[in-house]
Amino acid sequence: MLYPLFYCEINMDLKKEDQDYIDSQINKKSKIDKSDYYKKQNLTVLILSFAGLILAAILGILFTPLDGRINIFMLLIIGVLLAFSSTYIVSSIILGILSIFFKKLKQNYIKFIIKILVSSATTVIAVVILVIVFSSIPPTGPGKPADATKFLLKTQINTPGAEQCTVPVMFTIQKPQLSAEGITTDTGLEPEQVIFINPQEITGFEVSGSLLKYTGTTNQNVVMCIICATDGKTGLELALINNNVPTSINSTIEEKTLCAVYPKKNIN
Repeated sequence: MLYPLFYCEINMDLKKEDQDYIDSQINKKSKIDKSDYYKKQNLTVLILSFAGLILAAILGILFTPLDGRINIFMLLIIGVLLAFSSTYIVSSIILGILSIFFKKLKQNYIKFIIKILVSSATTVIAVVILVIVFSSIPPTGPGKPADATKFLLKTQINTPGAEQCTVPVMFTIQKPQLSAEGITTDTGLEPEQVIFINPQEITGFEVSGSLLKYTGTTNQNVVMCIICATDGKTGLELALINNNVPTSINSTIEEKTLCAVYPKKNIN
């Protein structure tokens, strides 16, 4: 009568071992499935991160300010893309390499990736809040004359005959002049192809050769305007007349691009 009882106990032990084995296999498969899922998610985020870097570069090119002033809103958007994308890419690569050599790190690799993702998302949310705050703040003042004029000149050489002006810029007693050599750098023009004039005869501004000097004793806000022509002095004088800026040009250049650069009163 003892054999059936003994057989029953053995059978129960076998069933328990079988169940434990089945449970372990199910648990193992679950971990593998979860690991594969997170790896796919990680690959997706990596691809998006590389796309984010490309988008940041494109935005940086497209929204380069022509007047030399910084667009805080766009700068922060680009900063978000760069911060999130570069952080995720670099961290993912480093952890991936380390996980090859450290078993414990390999077991927790996905957890680390998730933590990085959460941290990056928190950073993005914080920067977006800053974007909203900064975008509600009005510009803090006029831009720099040299930077604004140089950016505008690069555009105007491709739109001959039209007048275009910068946003208000400030001439100060610390930096009281513009030079033709300075504003033609990287524009494809020679300094002699830029002619400074003062058609409104604004007090404090003097033209001296290749320099536009400000001789006032206090800071002065103006806008800098440019008109270019592709056929030298003759074409530039005609373009100036067509834009209601009648003045003579002190130059002998013909059949080449010539640009008139001048201050204009800020009516705002």
